[in-house]
Amino acid sequence: MVVAPVLHIVTIMSVQLTLYSEIIHNFAVLFVSDASWGIVDTDPGCMKILTKVKNQEIMNIVSAHSTARLMALLFVAILSMTVSAQQKYTIVFEQPSNGTLAVMNGEVKLTSGDQVADGTELTVVPTPDEGYWFRNWQYNSGNGWTHTFTVNFTFVVTNNTAIRVNFDPYPVVHFIDKNSAYRDVCANSSELTMASYLAQVTAPANDDRHFPDFSFYGWTADTTAAVPLLISESVEVKADYTLYSVYTDGTHYCTELYSENVITDPDAQNALEIPAILNNNTTLFINKKTQYNGNDIRNYCLEYDKTRLHARWVAFRFDGDTRVVDSEVSRRDKFTDDPELAEDLRIGNEAFPPIFINGMEYELDRGHLCASNDRLFSQEANDQTFYMSNMSPQIGNFNRGSWGSLEGMVQTLGRDAAFADTLYVVKGGTLYDGNTYGTITRENGLMTVPKFYFMALLQCKKNQEGDNGYKAVGLVADQMLQQVDWSLTDGEIGSEAHLVSIRQLEQLTGIDFFHNLDDNIEPYVEDFDADAAVADWWFSHTANDTYPFVYNRSYDVLLNAEGFSTLCLAYDAFIPEGMTAYTATLSADCKMLHFTPVTGTVLPRCTGVLLKGGANGKYSFSESHDGAEGIDCNELLGTTVRTKAPDGINYVLATKDNVTAFHKYTGDYIPAHKAYINLQSETGLASISIAEVAAGVEEVSADAAMHGSDAPMYNLSGMRVNGNYHGIIIMNGKKYYNE
Repeated sequence: MVVAPVLHIVTIMSVQLTLYSEIIHNFAVLFVSDASWGIVDTDPGCMKILTKVKNQEIMNIVSAHSTARLMALLFVAILSMTVSAQQKYTIVFEQPSNGTLAVMNGEVKLTSGDQVADGTELTVVPTPDEGYWFRNWQYNSGNGWTHTFTVNFTFVVTNNTAIRVNFDPYPVVHFIDKNSAYRDVCANSSELTMASYLAQVTAPANDDRHFPDFSFYGWTADTTAAVPLLISESVEVKADYTLYSVYTDGTHYCTELYSENVITDPDAQNALEIPAILNNNTTLFINKKTQYNGNDIRNYCLEYDKTRLHARWVAFRFDGDTRVVDSEVSRRDKFTDDPELAEDLRIGNEAFPPIFINGMEYELDRGHLCASNDRLFSQEANDQTFYMSNMSPQIGNFNRGSWGSLEGMVQTLGRDAAFADTLYVVKGGTLYDGNTYGTITRENGLMTVPKFYFMALLQCKKNQEGDNGYKAVGLVADQMLQQVDWSLTDGEIGSEAHLVSIRQLEQLTGIDFFHNLDDNIEPYVEDFDADAAVADWWFSHTANDTYPFVYNRSYDVLLNAEGFSTLCLAYDAFIPEGMTAYTATLSADCKMLHFTPVTGTVLPRCTGVLLKGGANGKYSFSESHDGAEGIDCNELLGTTVRTKAPDGINYVLATKDNVTAFHKYTGDYIPAHKAYINLQSETGLASISIAEVAAGVEEVSADAAMHGSDAPMYNLSGMRVNGNYHGIIIMNGKKYYNE
């Protein structure tokens, strides 16, 4: 008996034929799954499988056999082909989760378990549910599962076949901005590229409270680098992704994970006494709270500079609770490290070493910023003032003398409910830009010794008229000038200390005071004349006494490859050597800007200008305190902070296709410290030329001077032109602009 691995066997001996019977009985035809033949010679002397062939190879199989055997084989072939044409195979499939699977035989939709004839072509159509995408399909025709990633596919049936399809949910990109979820995006796109996700997310609004002077830079997946690498639009998104917003001020880069300096207490976020905090990961906000009359009370708070081991400022208030003086409260001098600071940021509670200034040795006190006598409403509140984070290295005679007297005056004002409903106080010492007396060594590094100490005071008295109920003043003193008469009786401050406006104090310290005031009130309060602000306070300003030391801000500008940039600063600034600043007027057809150099050496504040200097040059604009007159008739609008783009058509300086000009801008925000052009109606212009400055033209005369002249005229390329030429003309060695 012959055993063969076949689906069906037809034994010719069962056919009752007399003719060729003696020949046919020695053969059986084996039908296999791929429609090829298995011919078995059952002759006892040749019992073997001859071969497995395709139909067209039959003649080769029998070439060595007799004619009779050939006839028998042809008969078998005809019979077996008839049987093969009738062969059918079963198609099975399951309906998948999260979608549907359709198996089509032409226009007929199959049901799982249906049979189709051998050689039938089927089309498989997977359809995912909303929110899902086709990952792959698999089929098994008896040789194991085979994968393919073609969405709609066809195949020819040659065996029993099982089919299944897999759907995956579309990946979600989580956008995180400033420590909170900004938006989750499911692109629902077959492309699955990052571009399809980024296209659905607008730039988040800048938060000047947490990110002063920073603007949105882009999205990153890695927040560990000093300059985070922004995500590429070409990245394939095959799984959920998390991206973080990046902000920059041009030098520093930060994300919500880059800086730990955040105010998490909602009440503190809006407190009037708390200045704007930094977000460059060099400072840390600390909030000291205590219990009083069963309520949580903000005792004081500070911003600690981790690089200088000194508070940038300390802020507190005198109000209905905190102005109280409890006779049981005493000063216990328990100097201790602040438990909210990591050990590597602590300075130790030991006394400060002496310091040498100009060859003289001075003893230093552990001087309170929020004074012990500022917090007398509870013992815990007083004890908290002895944290070393609240201490500053103050020259002993200054701390116990003039500064202590000034603190006493402020305490008297703050505890007088008739003077103020609330008195908001910010105190500190200068730490930056040379306004220090050096450093002292502490256990974890060098601690800065301030040169100047300051107070910012905001009086809130709601029954006052004409001033919104608020008045503010700044006070500054050099701690080397210790002999100051802070008498409470004569109403004068000694000449070594100075009353200044809050705006002047911000220039000295770089701190944005009282920024939580209403925007309509803050400028009024901060620019208020110091003399007028304290006219009814318990001390007054000495006549003609002005404060000569101010915070010298600076701003670095990097020019492009053609030596151009734009600029607008919030303060007067010196124009550096090798740099020319231009204001601009617009030609009548709006196609070209005409430029006029800024005269003098000072760029007026809030003036938008075009800068021209060396290619790729870096220039520093340092603050000027000499003053400068504003400039009229300037088409260049300036921004000192990141600003929402105004209505109309805006143009910003850019280089496109190797042409530097004011190109049309479609962004939502104008970056800080830039100048731009705004047109109220659509002109169809893609850009506005700066050709005259690019060609080195400093001054261009009006075209009226050339009328009536028959002298030859040339354009900036040296080609001779006629009077109909529009633009800059060179004639008789001079340059004109011809409208």
